[in-house]
Amino acid sequence: MTIKIYGSRGSAPNFTGNNTKYGGNTSCVLVETSGRPLVIDCGSGLAWFAREGRGNFDILLSHLHIDHIVGLGMFAPLWQEGNDIRLFTKSRDGRPLKEQVFGIFRPPYWPFDLSERVCAEVIAVEEDVPFSVCGNVVVTPFRLEHPNDTIGFRIDDLAAGKSVAYISDHEQIGDRGRSPVQGADVIIFDAAFLPEDYTTRKGFGHSDYLAGIKLAEESGCGRMVFFHLASNYSDEMIDKAVRDAGLPADKYMFAYDGMEIVI
Repeated sequence: MTIKIYGSRGSAPNFTGNNTKYGGNTSCVLVETSGRPLVIDCGSGLAWFAREGRGNFDILLSHLHIDHIVGLGMFAPLWQEGNDIRLFTKSRDGRPLKEQVFGIFRPPYWPFDLSERVCAEVIAVEEDVPFSVCGNVVVTPFRLEHPNDTIGFRIDDLAAGKSVAYISDHEQIGDRGRSPVQGADVIIFDAAFLPEDYTTRKGFGHSDYLAGIKLAEESGCGRMVFFHLASNYSDEMIDKAVRDAGLPADKYMFAYDGMEIVI
């Protein structure tokens, strides 16, 4: 199982001269399994993935906030005939699911109604109900603490005996989110705010790396990746956080665009 991060930031893309090390794309992660590749979230990092020219894969979409779907508008594989793409997410209202996912990409906010052109199959999932995406690869969605019905995903590759949990856009409160990630080989965790900033942002639906450390200890995960870093944090600020945390680099790491992890 291989994980590649195409977008590690939250809220908005940011490409300035002071974040070249960690990158500025919003959430997009690829998980290579023994079956079909899985793309998690479709932020601006999706454009990077698109350049690889793949046409057969699945997408897991945690929620519909703009920073997690902005990449869909220019993602040509979705409307190219012959591609085999499925998109899995939770239904959040009574509209057809395709309209929910692509609803922002229509006039006057987009030149055409993207929902009418998408060839990909869009499939509703339910919290805590596992489903198989391919052979021995099982995905379990679970509820996160973030506005507008956000879900996380646990991916178990039964053939490889490996697992990864994705917890982006989540405020770690008590035991929430601990059980679904128990024993995961890798947890990708929302550490949007530095600890000194989180104290004034409680209730925003995001966490800091201290909450991630606690979750890692309680869940017994193999590695913890701090993800969805605030877009205004510079390389220098994140480097300082790494030094201040003083964590073992083989278990705890701050995400950056282009990071690859093999488990």
